[in-house]
Amino acid sequence: MCMFSKPDIKAAPQIIAANPNREATRGGDMEARLRRARASRASSILTSPVGIPAGQTTRQLGAPA
Repeated sequence: MCMFSKPDIKAAPQIIAANPNREATRGGDMEARLRRARASRASSILTSPVGIPAGQTTRQLGAPA
């Protein structure tokens, strides 16, 4: 004979994501393109052999003018 009854567990309702509209998708795509472009420019400056260019009067970045 079983002394305890099993708990009554109800299934949780499933949450279904709404379909995004075209404008939101287009805006997200544009933001992703801009983010990649910014990252690409920054990485090309930081990893290039020239590096960040110094001013006309100084040859070394951070040196006093």
